[in-house]
Amino acid sequence: MDAKENWGHSSNLSAVELAVRADVKHLCLFHSEHTYDDERLEQFLAETYDYLKIHTDGHPLKIDLAADGLEIEI
Repeated sequence: MDAKENWGHSSNLSAVELAVRADVKHLCLFHSEHTYDDERLEQFLAETYDYLKIHTDGHPLKIDLAADGLEIEI
């Protein structure tokens, strides 16, 4: 079990599943593990995309990691 399981936050995988069911086009993940460095965050994003590809029949969801200064056009 993850040491922080049941802390009240959804996982990246749960967020992907919900976004696909809701036909979301762009998912922005935030409030990540504070101990992760940039390299680990990129790995986390890659793992999230891997899950999307394997479990959602190629849904065209764009996924970003929130960061200071990130601007998203709506």
